[in-house]
Amino acid sequence: MLSLFASLSTEASWPILALLGLISIFASYVIFSPRQNLSPHSPKQISDQYPIFGALRYFSARWDFYQDAIAESKTGNFSFYLGKYGVIGFSGRQARKEFFESKVLSLHEGTSLSPQVPNPPQTIQGGKPVQETSAFADYFNRRINRMLSRENFGKCVPAMIRDTQTRLLEFGNSGMTDPFDSIHSLVFQLTVRNVGCNDIADDRALLEKTRGIYETMENSYNPSIIVLPWIVKAFTPSFINQSIAGARLYFILKGIVDKRKKTGQRENDTLQYLMDQGDDLGKMIGFIIGALFAGVVNSGINSGWLLCYLVTNPHWMAEVRKEVENAATKYSTDKIASLSDRLANLPVEAWESEFPMLDLCLKETIRVQGQGVFQRRNVSGSDLTIGGEVVPNGAFAVYHVADTHRDETIYKDPEIWDPARYLPDRAEGSNKLDYIGWGIGRHPCPGMRFAKLEMNMIVAFFVATYECTLVDKQGSPIPQPPPLNRNNMVVSKPDTPLYLKYNRRT
Repeated sequence: MLSLFASLSTEASWPILALLGLISIFASYVIFSPRQNLSPHSPKQISDQYPIFGALRYFSARWDFYQDAIAESKTGNFSFYLGKYGVIGFSGRQARKEFFESKVLSLHEGTSLSPQVPNPPQTIQGGKPVQETSAFADYFNRRINRMLSRENFGKCVPAMIRDTQTRLLEFGNSGMTDPFDSIHSLVFQLTVRNVGCNDIADDRALLEKTRGIYETMENSYNPSIIVLPWIVKAFTPSFINQSIAGARLYFILKGIVDKRKKTGQRENDTLQYLMDQGDDLGKMIGFIIGALFAGVVNSGINSGWLLCYLVTNPHWMAEVRKEVENAATKYSTDKIASLSDRLANLPVEAWESEFPMLDLCLKETIRVQGQGVFQRRNVSGSDLTIGGEVVPNGAFAVYHVADTHRDETIYKDPEIWDPARYLPDRAEGSNKLDYIGWGIGRHPCPGMRFAKLEMNMIVAFFVATYECTLVDKQGSPIPQPPPLNRNNMVVSKPDTPLYLKYNRRT
């Protein structure tokens, strides 16, 4: 044995030694960190699983996997493993109600199952409960609630209007643009403006550099690495890329904080508020990074899809444009100013109340485009019953958004973008349990109000300024946005790029 290791100790053999080391670590993980035991009263385990790794199709074809698992189950609920972690999948209205309204299932620990989260799920010690939230999560929630409170919300509206008008001015009188790039960039800027700092929002080069880092962090993960032990996961390319991008973003924000402290410079922004509270540097930067992800990951894509749907639906474009013109007339008496300049006079209350048809269009875009699962974890210290099924202590619970938003008993022709379904004569999804695009129950999206504000603002200014058609890269018209890949794990850009061909309105 010693001679074997001696023969491997040459410089050329170090990669082999490293591989053997990782294999040894993984073997130890399998032997000494066994799978969690599921309860005999948990739903039946699915057949589509592998030893050690579990249900890998959960990562590669999630909605197909979910539908097949429901079909295999007598109750519509099912059990499976992801690595060593036990997971209970739920479906149906009653399970949905209990899942979202549970006071025991932990949102924070549930998200630890996501590959984007750097820290692995906590180890459950027998029957001991785990705190529902971590110290940082509690800090994050307190700060984000402060940022979106009545006294603070809307302070950035003048700057947001200026940012939006400036971006659209740069489009020129005519041209083509990829909304999943240009509008995404604007959403990123508005989000940085509200939950980050003016230093980045006002510097276009720094803004785009920061957005590039953000997109690296967002796109460079491999979801299946959750089945690996943390020490092995740390050596995967996706984890390394995320870590490097996170460090780059950290040092950008740290440089801004250090400059303000050194020069005494002050800004009216979130970063300044955090500094004035005496918050720890690590917490401040963690808050801004977390808030950027929460604010951009869905809104940046949904705003692009919303414009694509509107420009291919003349009726709804006319309805939205009518609202825009009426709002501009109501809040401005200047008959000579452009529609865009008159819109700039709207107060925050108007942005939230004057666009009911646009709100329906956004609601429908979120329903059609919604992907992925809601995740929770039972860390109460004892087994829990949800939807008549036992979720053992330490097990995860998941619910797929499409189980509601693709349900033909709730939504007629669910694959069709049709905002009219929410009008009083149809009232589809009117039950509070039947629309979950913003979350429901105990954990609705805390940033919903801001997300609606920025998307209303972007779309209103865009339709006020331009006439558009949806085209491909060669400029050929496309009658409707393409169908979605329902197995995407999150809201996603189109597989084939889409463009808006625009001309300035006169």
